[in-house]
Amino acid sequence: QLAFLVRLVRAQLDPSSTPLEAAIRRTHEVRHSGPGQPTVALAWHVSPAGPGGEHVLWHNGGTGGFRSFVGFAPDLEVGVVVLANAAVPVDAITVLGMRAAILAAAGGG
Repeated sequence: QLAFLVRLVRAQLDPSSTPLEAAIRRTHEVRHSGPGQPTVALAWHVSPAGPGGEHVLWHNGGTGGFRSFVGFAPDLEVGVVVLANAAVPVDAITVLGMRAAILAAAGGG
């Protein structure tokens, strides 16, 4: 599963490297945003990541005894995959993934 997620993140960071470029780029477009509302693209949550307006697109979840987080910042060329067993709350995995993405984008990772 990890190898697949890494391939997915690489394609998200460089859509031109895949024949799915147009479709991938469309999934990065913000579909909903508003005061007090989460910002959402197609299948991705969107969160700020840097002072220059950079952002992290991400998704999290859990099933079958596992938890996961996938996030990437296309403008910063950073991607993160976090996997854990069900003993870890999905919110904790999300915080870890976001912090890792922002730290890596800042040059600390």
